[in-house]
Amino acid sequence: MVAVPITTFLLTLVLLFFFSYKNSHKDVLKQISFIREKYHDKILLEKNDVNCETSTSGLKNGKYLFTKCDLIFLENALAIIASRKIGGRKLYSILIFIENNIVLGHGAIKRFNLNSFHGDVYIEFGESGFTSTNVTIQLKNLTPEEKDLIKIA
Repeated sequence: MVAVPITTFLLTLVLLFFFSYKNSHKDVLKQISFIREKYHDKILLEKNDVNCETSTSGLKNGKYLFTKCDLIFLENALAIIASRKIGGRKLYSILIFIENNIVLGHGAIKRFNLNSFHGDVYIEFGESGFTSTNVTIQLKNLTPEEKDLIKIA
């Protein structure tokens, strides 16, 4: 008798998570489409399924916690597109756009290192607080040629 309400509750949580993820996925797809249309002549390279590590402090926001992302290298910008595989489908959670040392919607980059520990690209932005989030991203296994394309600072 107790198992039915618990199962219903868990199923409801999973469905709510999926539908909220699906809405952000559609929004990110629109943003990617916009970048490809508006900046088609400025795109230098696109790389899919890049391994990364992220961490946050302050207001915990799950959309900034991811282990895979796609990258769009532009002449003077970088787009980091967080993704997860759910049921064999790639779903996007957020697009982080960095240009001229500014993370769109978050302000200036706090720390940036093209050759951090183990050759990772290290990016830190945001503020740690009750209403804000500090985010660190480590992009792994980028080649020296790909790192040379990152012109955000």
